[in-house]
Amino acid sequence: DEKLQLSRYLPWTFVSYETGLRKPDKEAYLHAIRRLERRPEEIILVDDRNENCKGAQAAGLRSILFEDEKALRASLAALGFSFEATI
Repeated sequence: DEKLQLSRYLPWTFVSYETGLRKPDKEAYLHAIRRLERRPEEIILVDDRNENCKGAQAAGLRSILFEDEKALRASLAALGFSFEATI
C-alpha cells in the first residue's frame, strides 16, 4: 500500500500483510467482496499477473490485466469510465 501510495487514491486497500490473504486464493477476493459490501460483478481487479485476474474472475469479479497505462485507460473506458483528471 505505501509502496504504491494507493491510499492517496482509494479510501480502502487490501494488502496481504494486513489481511493474511493472498491472490489468487479465492478467499482473498471473497474478503474484498464482503468488506466492500458489493456484488462481485461490481468490482474490478486490475493486476499485472494473469493468474490473479483469473482468480478474481473465478470469484465473480471483473478483471483487467495491466499491461500499460494506455491499455488500462482503454479497458476502463470500454467499461464506461471516463478520465477528466490524471490518475
